[in-house]
Amino acid sequence: MIRALAERSVERNFALFAIALTLALGTFFTLWMIARSKKNRTARIRESLRRDGFPGVYEKMLAESFRPYSFLDASEKASLQEKILAFLEEKNFHGINDFEVTDEMKVLVAAEACLLILKSESESLFPGLSNIYLVEDAYVPRENPLNPATGRPTAGPRLGESWKRGPIVLSWAAVKSSLNGSSGNQNVVAHEFSHQLDQQDGKFDGTPELGPQGNLGRWVTVMSREFLELRAELSAHRSSRAVGGGYGHEPSREFGGGNIGSSDISSEDIDPYAATNEAEFFAVLTEYFFMNPRSLLKKHPELFGILRSYFGLDPARWAKR
Repeated sequence: MIRALAERSVERNFALFAIALTLALGTFFTLWMIARSKKNRTARIRESLRRDGFPGVYEKMLAESFRPYSFLDASEKASLQEKILAFLEEKNFHGINDFEVTDEMKVLVAAEACLLILKSESESLFPGLSNIYLVEDAYVPRENPLNPATGRPTAGPRLGESWKRGPIVLSWAAVKSSLNGSSGNQNVVAHEFSHQLDQQDGKFDGTPELGPQGNLGRWVTVMSREFLELRAELSAHRSSRAVGGGYGHEPSREFGGGNIGSSDISSEDIDPYAATNEAEFFAVLTEYFFMNPRSLLKKHPELFGILRSYFGLDPARWAKR
């Protein structure tokens, strides 16, 4: 009797082990196939570029409407072209409220997004993100309950939002504004796609995956100090807009960005919206870094330095040319 029970226990444990092993092998095979597919895609796109070159119509769009493109060297341009083509192949664009999304819109959004990962060696382009929605102008979310304290809608007009694993929503009017240089330090594409970078490690805390060469200690030290200094500066002029600690604390805000922009924006330095939480601090600084790099370098050299190291780019040099 005891022997029979022991044999059944061994058989049951073996069965469970076999199931677990099968699931593990299945997961490994799936991940291997995904990685292989991305490598094959990259190789195919590179061969296409070598054989046919980058589409001339796309090149014209970038040359005319995407200013950073003119400052990239030949190898950087080739890398950006490769990432743009992969991005367009992998991501789906949709128009909201019958808004017509053109090829030019897709290419320019892809270019701004891929500039953030230009120096990344990863085959993945914002993994988990599949869908990008474009709306003509600022919008208000459909679900917008009233604030019981004020009797007004909770959310105001938005220019963009980003959710963990997607989707991303962008106001095309805001995208155009950053492309033509009329948006000050704001760049809705840089803002929302920086949220995607931030969330790749499973957290929404203003600290993206820094890679093997990244200095996490320095990142946290500099970002936390500047974040708390910004909050202290704002609270000295008005009541504090947010509560919480420095870097390393989970923000209370849900995934998905709210308004980027408000009536009290400072166009000369860090947007006060950055004080909302650590995630928004990183997103706003990403905008600032690419839109007004010389100002960021002058006023916050340490912030500029760690962002330059993270993105592998120095847009302050572009601004001088």
